[in-house]
Amino acid sequence: MPLQCDPTVIYALEQTNSYKGTLTLADLRIDSPYNTYTHTGLPPGPIGNPGEASLRAAYQPAHTEYIYFVANTPGRAFLQRHASGAQQ
Repeated sequence: MPLQCDPTVIYALEQTNSYKGTLTLADLRIDSPYNTYTHTGLPPGPIGNPGEASLRAAYQPAHTEYIYFVANTPGRAFLQRHASGAQQ
């Protein structure tokens, strides 16, 4: 399953000063190694380099049914069990 993580697309757009504050469907198709909608696995470089807290969380993950997250513009994140909830 591709990561399809919006922050990776935002990062890619910021590298070319193309990020306008919101993402469009066209943005999700940009040709960039950082675009996790079009490339599988972790992206290269700093955005794909997890910190200690992330590594610990991956090694000892919380027991939960959530596999999707949605972040909104003010910076809040919402967790979802199913893709349908994440697409709302």
